[in-house]
Amino acid sequence: MISKVSVDANRFYSSSEDTRWGGQAFYLYPMKEMADIDQTILTMATQRGPDKTTCPSEIARALFPADWRKHMQEVRDAAIELHNAGKVTITQKGQPVDVAYIKGPIRIKIN
Repeated sequence: MISKVSVDANRFYSSSEDTRWGGQAFYLYPMKEMADIDQTILTMATQRGPDKTTCPSEIARALFPADWRKHMQEVRDAAIELHNAGKVTITQKGQPVDVAYIKGPIRIKIN
């Protein structure tokens, strides 16, 4: 259960008191925006096929052309959720990674 939530520019933030994520604060994005990001990730990854990957920046540029950089974390978060659901695989240097310990650039591959 989220103990405290604040709103800033249509993004929702949890407090660090929420223990579901190890006491780390996290974003909760509006459902419509997340659904659009999820669908775009799945569509682009499917178009690439199971042997190729897509970069989160490609998804951000497709959805938010004017200010894609500020949406990169949303895209990464959505990709991680899809990874956890078994729909995509997150890779680094061509190898699947443990999404709990991602550091650096990632790629997204359809399962």
